[in-house]
Amino acid sequence: MQTHNHILRNNSIEVNGFKQIFLDLVNKEDDEDRKACGYKKTFENIFSLAPIIHHDYIIHIVKTQFKDNVEDYIKTIPLFFDKFTRKDKNICDGNAKGETKLQTRRMNKKKKELLLYSAQLLKLIGGKGKYFRSHILCNSLVSFYKHEMKKTEDYVNSYKLVRANGRILKLTKHEDKQKQKVAQIIRISKCLSDLAVKRGYTYSLITLTLPPVFHPNPTKGNCSYNGATPKEAHQRLMKYWSLIRANFAKNGLITGEDFFGLQTCESQMDSTLHLHCLVYHSNDNTNLIHSIVNGVQEKQNKKAKHKTERVYFDIKLNDGRASGSTYVFKYITKTNAIYTEQDDNAIKNTACRYMYGARGFAFFGVDNAITQFNFLHSNFLPFKKYLSAEIIKMLEDRDYFLFITRYSKFFENVYYHNDKGTKKLLGVTFDMSGNAEFSKRKGLLKKVYLAKTTTQIFIEKRQYTIFENDMEKLDSINELDLSEIKNLGASIAFELVKAKQANYDIEKDRFIEQCEERNIITLEVEEEDLPFHLVKPKAKAEDREEEEQKHKAEEVTLIQPYSRKSNPKTENHALECKPKPKIEPRMTEKKNIWALV
Repeated sequence: MQTHNHILRNNSIEVNGFKQIFLDLVNKEDDEDRKACGYKKTFENIFSLAPIIHHDYIIHIVKTQFKDNVEDYIKTIPLFFDKFTRKDKNICDGNAKGETKLQTRRMNKKKKELLLYSAQLLKLIGGKGKYFRSHILCNSLVSFYKHEMKKTEDYVNSYKLVRANGRILKLTKHEDKQKQKVAQIIRISKCLSDLAVKRGYTYSLITLTLPPVFHPNPTKGNCSYNGATPKEAHQRLMKYWSLIRANFAKNGLITGEDFFGLQTCESQMDSTLHLHCLVYHSNDNTNLIHSIVNGVQEKQNKKAKHKTERVYFDIKLNDGRASGSTYVFKYITKTNAIYTEQDDNAIKNTACRYMYGARGFAFFGVDNAITQFNFLHSNFLPFKKYLSAEIIKMLEDRDYFLFITRYSKFFENVYYHNDKGTKKLLGVTFDMSGNAEFSKRKGLLKKVYLAKTTTQIFIEKRQYTIFENDMEKLDSINELDLSEIKNLGASIAFELVKAKQANYDIEKDRFIEQCEERNIITLEVEEEDLPFHLVKPKAKAEDREEEEQKHKAEEVTLIQPYSRKSNPKTENHALECKPKPKIEPRMTEKKNIWALV
């Protein structure tokens, strides 16, 4: 015991060497031999099995909470030696490497889970009374998360995207991407709240929690942890929600029509996840929805063999004191953070979800419309002149509510299947009759609009490949000498994206031919030379008014298939129908917009 005390109070080089000796010795045995020979649960063997990232905190806990008594600490972590293996440790310490990119990604994913799992088995998180540890996540794992985010940021800064036409773009900075994601969640949650008001819906806040056996170190009650991994806990939690959704469908509730909403995962003090689901629904369906949730809970509890396996679901009905978006905003600020921020709880929640591999927010009932809108927002500038002023403003302002309630019906996704049978997005079509939607609502629609033929444009999905290059300013592949060895990666990426674009064009031509079979003439629209930053600053009020007038004039030219003729008998001009010439499809390398008339 004296030796242990000396080790705990000493941070010298000799102590670090002492730990490494034990590490090397024990690593020679495999886990099966370790169990067969009666592996002793000692201070040294904790170091030989625990991931290196946890060593300092283990020493701190034993020294401050157990007065250097290692045996007392070991008694509190019985599952660690049974559940955690040397193979797991090697993955956590980075000693196990994948041979392919796919294996490396899987190994990194496994490493995150095992780091969290080892912290749970060692009881480095949660607890109560004098044995209270770090809440939500220990500091070493928060530092690990920040380090991984910094690595991602460095990766983004050192790589570029190239298109088949040779144009080069920067990747969005990871920090900016996180900020945009939070802002997007706030906008969408406000959109859902407004949509519920428009439909006269109320909402229910449903909270799903895991049974006590999934809590590694609870802050209340006795610990009954069964050693479940973070992956198993997360899967069980999402299974509850899947069962609820399945029962919604069995009872005739249609997603998007009878209910919609969002869900978010939040970490409890001992790092266990629980799920908040905000469900918007009609007042008529309130009792049905609540009975379904309670029914799933009762069915799960009937399967429980012990009270520690029983679940509890909480349901709160809208009491009129706050809108749904107000509740959501609380969870957004509480559980989401940029990795460079200092908010302790928010960054810990974000980091904990990262270790689980769990999504922060997910939407249901409107998810397809949201994905479509995000695509349009990123790609609408080249075909801007074909859109009405209201649609342009909607896309610039990221007005999800206006899109879902008025304009989503004019847009349609087009898909194809690649060689592997995987469904891929080809692009999005826009029915240009949507340009007259504003005039219809305001009663300004003229007869010329009613006589127009069906017109649509096709917005294709841009094709990119990635290559390594840390040059700050690089706009075109022509700025690089592709014959030089240092630009080999860029040369390969350029050839790949041209081949990728060629395969994509085959699928696009097939789609266009199908349109022609339906007597739709395909016209080519040249892509404009656009700035690389796709988000245009908001125009001033007077510029906006001038732009709206311009687009109103364009609407007449673009939408109605008439030509003006001078009438010698009168000074007025009459609209006369003019047959449209048949234009043969023409393909060029630099296009990415097709107008289908």
